[in-house]
Amino acid sequence: MKKKEVFVEVRRRWIPYWLLRSDESLQKNTMTILDRCNAIRRLLCNTNESGDQADLEGARIDLRDTLAEIFKEGNTEVNPLWAAVMVIRPQVINGRLPVSVTEELANALYNLKNAESPDSLEAAFFGKLAARLRRHQVNFFMATIAGQPLVAKENTGAWKTHYFPGIPFSIRKEAGVRLSTHPDNVPSVIKAYELMAAQTAGHAKTAIEAIIADIEGLSVNLYPQPRR
Repeated sequence: MKKKEVFVEVRRRWIPYWLLRSDESLQKNTMTILDRCNAIRRLLCNTNESGDQADLEGARIDLRDTLAEIFKEGNTEVNPLWAAVMVIRPQVINGRLPVSVTEELANALYNLKNAESPDSLEAAFFGKLAARLRRHQVNFFMATIAGQPLVAKENTGAWKTHYFPGIPFSIRKEAGVRLSTHPDNVPSVIKAYELMAAQTAGHAKTAIEAIIADIEGLSVNLYPQPRR
């Protein structure tokens, strides 16, 4: 008697639409990294017990190990780790992913950098990638583009919360706004708010003009000053 063939349907894992056009390797790496970050995020919600702290440290070690494994799949010039992080960062800026994702990635990358010889290509790679995730830069562009509160330190030393309405998608395109922390993106963000101000009137226009002045002030110390 012939054995009946059994067909087992294996459902593909859900992939967010912003990642669907990427190749399978990049999808896999990106989702694995997000899984590790989500595990940390869940533990951060409950760290009252000593066991929770140990679990949190273990989750952060898992993230570092995952990043190191993905890094080993390429080299310091063409690397799948760089590609995955550069896919994740725009989604944080766009408000689709929490900023804790880039914060945990930056910390893990700096730890990997410090574990390497200071003059090695690997240390330079991890440091350069971590620098693309500077918290104040990601927060600035996420707040101004997606529309989020931004807490920033004033010259007086006090912390102040700034509120931004976010930029509509049609105006983002017109102004050339990108989901990037590059310095060239600051003028585009300002241009977008200028377009928004030009389309409104009254108190709303006055408010947007004040927001533009706020953006210009906040962007002054957004990037490291060049060494002399």
